Amino acid sequence: MLLTTLLDESGINYELIRGSAAIEVADLEYDSRKVKAGVLFACMRGKTSDSHDYAMQAYNSGARVFLVEKEILTDKNDITLIKVDDSRKSFARLSAAFFGNPAKKLKMIGLTGTKGKSTTSYMIEAIFKNAGKRIGVIGTIGAVFEDKKWNTKLTTPDSYDLHKLLSEMLECGCEYVVMEVSSVGLMMSRVEGINFDYAVYTNLSPDHIGGVEHESFDEYRYCKTLLFGQCDKAILNRDDENWQVMIEEH
Repeated sequence: MLLTTLLDESGINYELIRGSAAIEVADLEYDSRKVKAGVLFACMRGKTSDSHDYAMQAYNSGARVFLVEKEILTDKNDITLIKVDDSRKSFARLSAAFFGNPAKKLKMIGLTGTKGKSTTSYMIEAIFKNAGKRIGVIGTIGAVFEDKKWNTKLTTPDSYDLHKLLSEMLECGCEYVVMEVSSVGLMMSRVEGINFDYAVYTNLSPDHIGGVEHESFDEYRYCKTLLFGQCDKAILNRDDENWQVMIEEH
């Protein structure tokens, strides 16, 4: 895809600080170990590492277009630098555009909560199938659409992998997708830019706190609430004491 087209269709705010956007992009990548010639490499900050530090490795593997939050590779004159405020969110929107914005062509149902997401997703799948609808499921045990299965490493796949998966489901004739949206997935902007037709909240209890996940229960709960800022309708379990917190800002 032409980089100018990709940037326009993604809708991201950016500054072209070096090079030209009038070039072809063969693919998108965020792992410097997987870079091939012609890809756009996204430099993103994480809790334990910053891939800006691996820009030279990506350059040596053939990357010439970089999505960045700061100036890098100042001695290279043959690169294009696209500067954004949040490269993780921008990469998610670029990924959506690269695959033709598949989520906009599907009815999307997102589930969040500590317990019950997988069970609820398969209950919803059964209801839709009985209604004659073609529905796919994405979650903890992988992704499924009718007789086709995909292995996923994460409950909520990284944004590039997610949009690639959605585009493949769409190509197979999928109409609806129900997916588990984890708190870490929301924190890491994996579903950034997706508007869910429905968002479902099951319950909340202390989990995923410590290490590289959440610093506190408050952060964990806050990340859950983010889903309800990007949905048309919310369905909430009022037996859970945190249900009002989920929607108080949305």
